Amino acid sequence: MQIELLSSPTKATSQLTKLVTDCKAMAWAVAWATDNPLTRVALDRRDKFRHLVLGTNQFITAPSVIEQFMAHPTFRVQLPDAELFHPKVYCFDMGDHLAVMTGSHNLTGRAFSLNTEASVLMTGPCTDPHLVSFFRFVEKHWRTGSEVNADWLYGYKANHVRSKQLRKEAERWIDVKPSTAKKSLPGVQDMDWTRYLAEVTNDKIHGVDGRLLVLEKAGELLHGCSFADLSETDRKRIAGTRGRVRSKEGELDWGWFGAMGASPSFATTVMGNAEALASAMAAIPAEGGVEYADYERFVERFMAAFDQKLRAGGGIGTGTRLLAMKRPDQFVGLNDANRRGVCAHFGQAVNTTTLDNYWERIIEPMRLSVWWQAKEPSARQEQRIWKCRAAMLDAIHYVPKLSQAKRKPPIQSH
Repeated sequence: MQIELLSSPTKATSQLTKLVTDCKAMAWAVAWATDNPLTRVALDRRDKFRHLVLGTNQFITAPSVIEQFMAHPTFRVQLPDAELFHPKVYCFDMGDHLAVMTGSHNLTGRAFSLNTEASVLMTGPCTDPHLVSFFRFVEKHWRTGSEVNADWLYGYKANHVRSKQLRKEAERWIDVKPSTAKKSLPGVQDMDWTRYLAEVTNDKIHGVDGRLLVLEKAGELLHGCSFADLSETDRKRIAGTRGRVRSKEGELDWGWFGAMGASPSFATTVMGNAEALASAMAAIPAEGGVEYADYERFVERFMAAFDQKLRAGGGIGTGTRLLAMKRPDQFVGLNDANRRGVCAHFGQAVNTTTLDNYWERIIEPMRLSVWWQAKEPSARQEQRIWKCRAAMLDAIHYVPKLSQAKRKPPIQSH
């Protein structure tokens, strides 16, 4: 038997093309296939197939490939809900000898062009038991495969689109950094729901119920209502611009989660350009998931709400305040009292964290954390906290001396 390593995309492509062209018959069992020059070569010579079986796990195999082959009697698929079908076996009967290519190459365009792959090409006599066993392997899995029809393909196409979108998101690298927060507090990947709950309920400054009342009341005001349609007083409540005295209304204190009254340019915009701020907030869905594209639209519209003279009002403090009020399950407001702790929790530098990188630095790592991904609890109080779990990070990282003793205006970097 002769063995040849195929690690060059060019060499692997030329060898497989030649084998398909010159062979008397062939049998393939491949995990995934997409439309590419090699697939089309095989399609043009599909009458040479004794058996062709493709995997459909994770819906990676292109529907167009299945559609082109499915009428041929030698074609079958392994169904997507079965155990993972992952071989890459290409068998060829060359008449006077057998050839088998196996390794990492799927029948995809990337496998034979861009990816780093390695397969071996084995050639030997027709009686070689090792080579014959590969033909038997393909036949065995072809027999357990399924024929497909147009109705099945219709459903497969829908799942293929869905999985393609999910896969694109899953393949992105999210830069999760170790925490640099105080040693007693676990890092972003080390805090489960039980520990998170303990840290949040340990708030001795404001108290959990008071915090939840603010977030829940904000949700009531914004429910089914545009920010611009609210009364001026309610807009100030949501924006945190009522001032230190007026913010306190019995059990409610609208100055919590970031008092923005010290930013006159933001306060002026809340009163005079509410429509623009409403447009920004409308970019964030009222329920369900929030995507980066939604956040991008928010930032673009939010910054556009401020004219040049009031540009300082559009920063991370004011922007994330509005986000946390609308979606406390998705966003935490950054302000003078918590920004050092929150940024340290996610291993980020305080002075360079802005609206432009807030999603990348804070939100994406948070979404990967164990506590944020926890399922909704059944206990009523825990359920309330869970629905506001992003914004409630403020309870863990709030340091009153930073905001009261120094009394700096809210951070307004962009």
